[in-house]
Amino acid sequence: MIIWGGDRGGYCLNTGAVALHELFRWTPTSMGDVASARHGHTAVWAGSDMIVWGGRSSNGSALNTGYIYNIGTISPTVITDAWFQMTANNSPAARYGHTAVWTGRGMIIWGGKTGMVTNSGAMHIYLLTRLDAPHEGNYQSWRYQHPNNL
Repeated sequence: MIIWGGDRGGYCLNTGAVALHELFRWTPTSMGDVASARHGHTAVWAGSDMIVWGGRSSNGSALNTGYIYNIGTISPTVITDAWFQMTANNSPAARYGHTAVWTGRGMIIWGGKTGMVTNSGAMHIYLLTRLDAPHEGNYQSWRYQHPNNL
């Protein structure tokens, strides 16, 4: 299990930890080139990577950035993990309170809010190497802070 980011009494965090069940302990995630501090973001597990996208910064601004956390290899004493920033080309509008799910081939981002504006029902699909243009369609009406299941 990986816990990362969030809000702690009014300020955003850019720290986290990995629960190493083999070692019965928590190990901090690396701090080099780490994702910017945020809360209200989404995170999906993509096989050996965690993808973090969107959310709000400490000043309340919605974010349209994403990062990939690769857990690397685990030994009894260290994790060789790394963070990689996702491309901003064709990224969806900044948002928080949105839903993201992993399909096995890509991450789908839907809904959410940007300040006082709730995003449309446009769906965005991230296919490991790039963000595709929004796939417009007659999905569901807009909303934010909604649960997701896949």
